[in-house]
Amino acid sequence: MNLFSEIEGLRGENLSSALIRVLLMRSQDARTRFAERLSDLYSQSFSSLHRFACGLEEWTADDSHGGGRIDLVIEMDNALVGIENKFNANFQDGQPQKYLTHLIERTKQLADQQSSAAHKTALLVLAPASRRHEVERKLAELPTEQRKLCRFFAWEEFLADLNSIRDTQDSKSQEIINDFSTYVNNYLRQSFFHQNETWKGSLHNWVEYGSERQRRVVAELWSLFPGSGSRLSVGAVWVGYYFGNKGWFGFVDRERTIQSAFTPAKFSRESEFVIVTGFPVSGDLDANVFHPTHMQHKGFCGQQERGAWIVDLSQLNTESKWHAALAPIAVATRSTAL
Repeated sequence: MNLFSEIEGLRGENLSSALIRVLLMRSQDARTRFAERLSDLYSQSFSSLHRFACGLEEWTADDSHGGGRIDLVIEMDNALVGIENKFNANFQDGQPQKYLTHLIERTKQLADQQSSAAHKTALLVLAPASRRHEVERKLAELPTEQRKLCRFFAWEEFLADLNSIRDTQDSKSQEIINDFSTYVNNYLRQSFFHQNETWKGSLHNWVEYGSERQRRVVAELWSLFPGSGSRLSVGAVWVGYYFGNKGWFGFVDRERTIQSAFTPAKFSRESEFVIVTGFPVSGDLDANVFHPTHMQHKGFCGQQERGAWIVDLSQLNTESKWHAALAPIAVATRSTAL
């Protein structure tokens, strides 16, 4: 059994955050490598030789964005670092702004306590490498002064850092690093692009408000659509996201949302992945991927539906294929925003 499978009953992001803390507090080498990584990301010096404290789920409060919890908060010699851990979860309202307000205030308090003006504030968003564009786009929306404090940090890079020090650690730390790497890698492989056809076939079963797998897939595809909204669009018969100016993508209950007269015979399953636009798409869409239809449910683009397609997911098994297939829609989306 995996060493960490039952730690305090934690799973997923919560478990991985707890194990980051264990490893950083246990190993000076891990702390040094973490400081070096921060120095590379920010092009500034970070040090952990004299002071290092790490807390989990620190509560925050912000007048504009409400309360929340930062997954990890780390006190270092010359910095206060927050880590927001994201496997597949989307940004919630006010993230990461409300964390930055809290971290900046905590940094000032820490500097005052230590009579030092050299303390820096940093916030890392730790997420799979496949989410880099999504996260960096979200961070780019922040005001300039807040944006300077944030960096994307890939889980794959963090695991590589741990593995680079593994052979110099005691036997227990080596075991922790090995099992932790296995656990995280297995979690990362839950990506839509790594699943077999049986798993993907289950996406065409419908439960009201969408299944956990469907929600995971639309969250992963979110970054591929231009101008995707930050909130999940969910109802009894659909789950997805709006994008651009009156565009929508996601899974729907076929029988209750798609006009049967416009459903190709091969798409007679309980649930289908659709793209609906309130603007015209003039470019050539791949006929093997996009199958024109009409929606009987008008909640996606109101009365202004200009295009609707059932998407054959079996044709899109890599991120590059998605980018190529969506190119005409991306061009149309950008032109409507002008």
